[in-house]
Amino acid sequence: MVGRVVLAGLLGPACVLTTIGAPALPRVGWLLLGGSAGLLAAFLVPLLARGDAGTAGPEPPVGPAPAAAEPPGSSVPPPVPVAGMATEELCLAWRRSYFLLLLAADLQAHRLVVERRQDFLDEIERRDRSGFLRWLADGARAGGDPAPYLTTRT
Repeated sequence: MVGRVVLAGLLGPACVLTTIGAPALPRVGWLLLGGSAGLLAAFLVPLLARGDAGTAGPEPPVGPAPAAAEPPGSSVPPPVPVAGMATEELCLAWRRSYFLLLLAADLQAHRLVVERRQDFLDEIERRDRSGFLRWLADGARAGGDPAPYLTTRT
């Protein structure tokens, strides 16, 4: 049951966002999921656009896609600074970023997620070094939750 809820929580927003169109995807994603959602949207667009080779449908257009004009002032806001996140938010962002890492469509996207994950780890260690080291010593996993090992809950 929990697996279905998690899967629905991840796929539901993606389905809604693909319905409204790719150009709005990062902006709406930021509103729905928080700071790392713009990255999620950036990774989901190529996967959803590629589709399944076995499905019937119109052939994709050949040639470069026309450049979409961005309205002035509509850029995606920068991610929330990790220092401003509560510890529980930080741990949740760490766990969510694991899925972003799995969905990275290219090297640049992968690099951005890795850099953000490093920021999360640095901040967790800064806040509670002994808890962070306990988590590592207990076999921390890339998608694991460090929260049970931490003593600071701000």
